[in-house]
Amino acid sequence: MLQTLKQFALAASLLTANAACLHAQVFIAPSAAEYTFGDPHVAPAQNTSCYALRAGYAYFPDMTPAIGSAYADLYVAGWNSKDIGGRHEVTVLLTEPDNPTNILWKTSIPYTGIQDLQVGSLRNPASNNTEIQVAYYEVGIGHMLDVYKLDPSGASLASHTTLSHSPTYGRISMDFHATYDCAIAWVNTEAGPNKGIQAKVYVNNAWSGISTLSGTANKTGVDIAITQINGPGGGYPLHFVYSGGGFITESSVDMSTLALTPGTVTPTVNDNHYAGAGLASRLVLDCADFSTSTVAANPSAWAYTYSDGINVIVRNRNATLGAVNMAIVTSGMLGNSPLDPAGGVYQVFSPAINYGQGYPNGSPEEIMVTWYATDGAGDNGYMALRMNANGTAITSTSDYLRLPNANTPTMAHDFSSGIALSKTGPKSVGEFLYATYYDIDPVTGLYQLHHAFHKWSDVVFKPGNTTGVSAGAATEMTTITTYPNPFSDALHTFVSLPQDGILSLELHDMAGRLAGEYKAPLTKGGHQVSMENVKKLAAGTYMLTAALDGKQIATKMVVKQ
Repeated sequence: MLQTLKQFALAASLLTANAACLHAQVFIAPSAAEYTFGDPHVAPAQNTSCYALRAGYAYFPDMTPAIGSAYADLYVAGWNSKDIGGRHEVTVLLTEPDNPTNILWKTSIPYTGIQDLQVGSLRNPASNNTEIQVAYYEVGIGHMLDVYKLDPSGASLASHTTLSHSPTYGRISMDFHATYDCAIAWVNTEAGPNKGIQAKVYVNNAWSGISTLSGTANKTGVDIAITQINGPGGGYPLHFVYSGGGFITESSVDMSTLALTPGTVTPTVNDNHYAGAGLASRLVLDCADFSTSTVAANPSAWAYTYSDGINVIVRNRNATLGAVNMAIVTSGMLGNSPLDPAGGVYQVFSPAINYGQGYPNGSPEEIMVTWYATDGAGDNGYMALRMNANGTAITSTSDYLRLPNANTPTMAHDFSSGIALSKTGPKSVGEFLYATYYDIDPVTGLYQLHHAFHKWSDVVFKPGNTTGVSAGAATEMTTITTYPNPFSDALHTFVSLPQDGILSLELHDMAGRLAGEYKAPLTKGGHQVSMENVKKLAAGTYMLTAALDGKQIATKMVVKQ
């Protein structure tokens, strides 16, 4: 389960003309397509999952009256509450092909009394409609799979399948390959021969029976990923990652074995890594959708990530080389600056991973890693980097990519972070890598689920290429957050700048009168600054305007109480 963050006190500092950058690292501000959609009463949120499929692979003839055609890009997400009896939700978005900001249709599916909503889709061979797949653990009953049909009025339950009668919680995971193949795995805590990691697969338009992985009776935290191997040792292996006794094991079984001869199966162990007691996050695994193998004995490529609370670790194998590699991606070993050079400042949680190819198909394989980080003061949020498949160098812009609207100056003491990357590859998912993550809206105090879209070929988390930072790009890439709101004695601002420049802040009342101002040269990166001379201002609404080198970059409405 995700580790709960400690409550940290904000260190508010007086604005000075020589205000210093808070971090030695470079934080690349985003401007990707992003918006929030979801029930704000999914609280306190605990984890999220997501899945995407491009138009053509996703096909909705029954939705034509609502969206104007049978073709739309599909984005599905799930998020859970820590409160099992509270609200849990699946969200469904149909968007214009290759334009996720143009939402053609949306709906949500509520759940209660469950854990671990996992989402995806399969094409119904009879109706030819794409249908939503939702897997989860129903508390005290077992693991379940629901299938939903979409029509203009919403999502209706088409089938409900019991996967296990596990009396206590065990994680469940799903992965999909293109349109017609799927696998589900879960940790069954039943006594007897069924105890351990179980799986079933959907191949050739039919579900298999249930298989149990031998030697996994005491394993936990399973995640899975499917790949197709082209070259020596070809096939469709289903990869597993799980933990137990301080070890993390990566193994695989061919999908054909699970489909044709279900039962007790012995997986091929590809890696057994001793992580000790330091595992402080879920294990998240992904494979390249297609592995082009040149090594018959080690034919498929995979990568998984986890955190020990201080570092984000990726362990992976490139099918071309065959060797297992381990990268501590926050340490600076990939050519980036260490996230926490002072040590003991940052804590990191909830890493997620996508192992795919750059877009369009045929580009070198790359691995995107995301996680949540907090420095215990004014920097709390989600960040990412992209590295090569050898695990030896970053391929994104140096240092750390901010995710859109993902940083807040404070976070509740019981907040548990959660982020997911869709594990589908660019062939079937289209132009964008889909990410979901949640935080707490600092104004309303309610949870919000973010949906963000990263263009595959870009070196920052934004659409379009970036070769240097123009004045326009500075406007697009600068982020600014004010807190508290409403404010009383002081108004604090956290600003992330894409380049060195002169930052100007002006506070005006609703009549346009200047009520406060600040101007100072600041360096590229993140800064926390404070207006301390606002205590005597009259109660009411004010407008804060920020400018970088004379060019307006943001406006925020704030309230004095």
